[in-house]
Amino acid sequence: MKKTIAMLCALTLSCMIFAGCSDKAQDESNVTKKNESSAAVTTEAEDSEETPDAEKTMTQKYSEIIKSRNFSMKVDMKSDFMGKASVEIKCNGKDYCLSMFSDEEGQSDIYLIDGVLYTLTHINKTYTKNEDPDAYYLKNDLQLYTMCIDKTFEFGGSEKTPDGMICETYYTYSPDPDTGEVVKDKDNFNTTCYKYYFKEGSDHPEKVEIAVMDMTMENVFTDFKSGVDAIVLPDLKDWEDQAEANDDDKTVEENEASEKSDDTADSPVEVEPVDVEPIETDPADTEE
Repeated sequence: MKKTIAMLCALTLSCMIFAGCSDKAQDESNVTKKNESSAAVTTEAEDSEETPDAEKTMTQKYSEIIKSRNFSMKVDMKSDFMGKASVEIKCNGKDYCLSMFSDEEGQSDIYLIDGVLYTLTHINKTYTKNEDPDAYYLKNDLQLYTMCIDKTFEFGGSEKTPDGMICETYYTYSPDPDTGEVVKDKDNFNTTCYKYYFKEGSDHPEKVEIAVMDMTMENVFTDFKSGVDAIVLPDLKDWEDQAEANDDDKTVEENEASEKSDDTADSPVEVEPVDVEPIETDPADTEE
């Protein structure tokens, strides 16, 4: 389980670096929201208006599929930060499966089904079950791995590449780690640039390139489907439950401790003789 969690954390950290901190920038821009209630209401009304489908970008349409939480996808990731990794995602409502593949560790899965978290490690066929998982897993929107966009992304334009692909560019702006200032400049060091490459009429990108802080990440989609069946666990009949294994180890330790205690109780205790000097008494002290 530790290897699986470590692998997930490494992958998440890599994705977070490239995703930037646009949420922080958005929070900072809303500091004076309480004093501008009327403007906030107007903005909220404008945001609630749906964009006509004909005017939506291909990236927006792809993101809507992701946010509907009924899809499956496979992505090969390659970055300056963590090298190569492969991810497979299946999502149906609140339930999902996130599979990670590594040449060294093999396949590891994280399933969330009906609020219960299962962690599977295929290389040694072990698993754990957590009925009270951390909120991170319960609220995981999978955006880091799917690279879908939201309102913090700024559209930078669309162009046709020489090989006939449609490339749509988006930007997110992050605060400077030293000053906290958000500079909305496409060439700023803290700006993250996303390039989505689509085939004509496709519902998903073929590739997504991300660049920030002189680092790059390439994500190649090897499979994508909108609409999947319920998420189910594989047959774990021949798998080892790590929780039970830990209980067995604990029982063995307790038994060994108990045996040592019994051996100590049964063994005779050697008492060293003590030299006692005779005490001389006065005959008068014995008279009545």
